[in-house]
Amino acid sequence: MPELGIGLGGQYGDPESAAVYMPMQQRLNELFEEHCAKSYCTAVNEFSMILRVSGKIWNFDSEGVERMRRSHKKRYITVDIVIPEKRWRRVPKDKVRDDLAALVRTALVLEVGRLKKDKVDVDEVGFWRDVDKVLNKFLSEDVPTQAVITRPAPSP
Repeated sequence: MPELGIGLGGQYGDPESAAVYMPMQQRLNELFEEHCAKSYCTAVNEFSMILRVSGKIWNFDSEGVERMRRSHKKRYITVDIVIPEKRWRRVPKDKVRDDLAALVRTALVLEVGRLKKDKVDVDEVGFWRDVDKVLNKFLSEDVPTQAVITRPAPSP
């Protein structure tokens, strides 16, 4: 996660969920690093989101954006984005990508709203300009969603 700007972490419920979401998480982080590695308010250095993607091994028993936390001492705000299997398993990759972008936007809307409720000044014009650049670029790309797993051939 970045020390300044916007970042996306992840926790995956099985290898398949990681294969679908990790490449998108990595690409979003690259774009956030490129366009959003700056301060948007004096009280928070980092806008953080954690993907919690359910799978066959671990089910997070929820759905949507939840569990907002703010650390005054460490100067971050974070939320969980919980994604059940039904939102990604046997779903076309462009639908999964579009859904993730919408969830990221919702998470950031809630984080900015929380800061405003706490009477923190946020450079919303700059923030949303940069976030829109990231999400528009992300949505325009063909993001790979399946990891290629190679195993060595069995020994004779």
